[in-house]
Amino acid sequence: WLYLVGALLGFRSWRDRESLKLRLDDVELLHRAGANLAGTLDLGEVVRRFRAILRELLEFESMLVIVRDPGERSPQVCAFDSSGDRGAPSPELILDTEARPEGLFAELSDLLVFTRDLAGVDPASIRLRLDVAATRALPTQRLVLLETVCQQAGAALANAWLYRLANTDPLTGL
Repeated sequence: WLYLVGALLGFRSWRDRESLKLRLDDVELLHRAGANLAGTLDLGEVVRRFRAILRELLEFESMLVIVRDPGERSPQVCAFDSSGDRGAPSPELILDTEARPEGLFAELSDLLVFTRDLAGVDPASIRLRLDVAATRALPTQRLVLLETVCQQAGAALANAWLYRLANTDPLTGL
């Protein structure tokens, strides 16, 4: 059916068909991302699903999601390395991530660091950091797709955070 769609849209060459296939793959990824992320209200599960979607989109060395609630002493942090193992990031890495402006930056250690505010849920904030090897250049189309997936994840994380606030007693934590 790919060739039929390509023919209807006027794609004649093999390169045009490959481009169409890549775009259809991207649309399918976005569809799955939206369905997966909206399918739960557990904050940890949303982060795990977000990580799985990002792994399909690009290869990264590490991922860090920070949920900062001013009412709490320390932020909630979910960190993953490239193998998917959860880890505990250093306090310096957390502070660096929170202080960094949004965007994609080249570091001296041959890393590209992508940071983005995913959601601002009054009074909390949710921030993402991805460390990508500099040898894995990110094409513009992938960056646009990454931004769109981050928007979907931000909405899902905000919903999960609000659900947690609505169902947890702030005094006892129950």
